[in-house]
Amino acid sequence: MTLEIQMNVEKAKLGDKQAKEYLIDCFKPLFYKMMLFMPSGKRDREELFQDSVLILLEAVNRYDPSKNVPFEAYIRDRLKFFYYNQLKKKEADCSLDTGWEEGNAFINFMADEENRIEDFIEDKEEYKVLHEALTQLTQKQRKVIEDFYLKRKKLGMIAKEMGCSYGVAVKHKEKALLKLKKILKVS
Repeated sequence: MTLEIQMNVEKAKLGDKQAKEYLIDCFKPLFYKMMLFMPSGKRDREELFQDSVLILLEAVNRYDPSKNVPFEAYIRDRLKFFYYNQLKKKEADCSLDTGWEEGNAFINFMADEENRIEDFIEDKEEYKVLHEALTQLTQKQRKVIEDFYLKRKKLGMIAKEMGCSYGVAVKHKEKALLKLKKILKVS
């Protein structure tokens, strides 16, 4: 742990507002990196960012330096766990093969008064576009992308399952991402 982060964690525990702001700014890139793996609309991303800040502030209060775990690793693990659970919730409501599942997803959507029908339609369209893009990948490229990003498998494990080397799995992933960027017109 860097000395500056350690000092600010200690100050934040005591209620120092500037120390808390410093930590939020320090870990903002980590928040955004974690959000990249979540299929979400703009409103969802704002909520995820706020949830990430809350997790950081809670982690500051619960952090115990006597356990010899760097704060950076501690917060990263807490965020990973949070985002993993959020992704599982999304996966329960969504399916790449069918877009939105009928039934539970729609009932949950209707029960949440804050959601707007436009958000639901926008999300459904995003999944359709992504599904269409994924169908344009080769079978191996699609497997690597689905296993790596959706199932959170390590590339070494994916390579082993595919019966290829780690380097070949990396190349499948790189080619798939380039192809998806081209299809989705992402710069």
